[in-house]
Amino acid sequence: MKFARRQRMLSQRMAKFHQALQWGVAPADAEGKLELACREFTAAMRTLNNAAGNTARIRHELLLAQQQWMFFDGAQHQNGGSEKSSAKRQQCRHHQRTHT
Repeated sequence: MKFARRQRMLSQRMAKFHQALQWGVAPADAEGKLELACREFTAAMRTLNNAAGNTARIRHELLLAQQQWMFFDGAQHQNGGSEKSSAKRQQCRHHQRTHT
């Protein structure tokens, strides 16, 4: 339960920073905070996916969450952003694919 609540908070944080960057109203540290939230989210997804007590239903729900993550992550990349932030998000995307 603890991880699920944190994942929800991190997903909201990522959406907030992404939207602020797109609107041009983000604080100076938004790209770094977005990257950090992304890394924390992907690390927690790995922990959840690798949990020994996962039932078939939990694995199914985690698969759905993974699909939604890929949708969100793809939208971030499709909408551009600065070269620096795009490179950081690409690193996060690669990290997610290779560690789940």
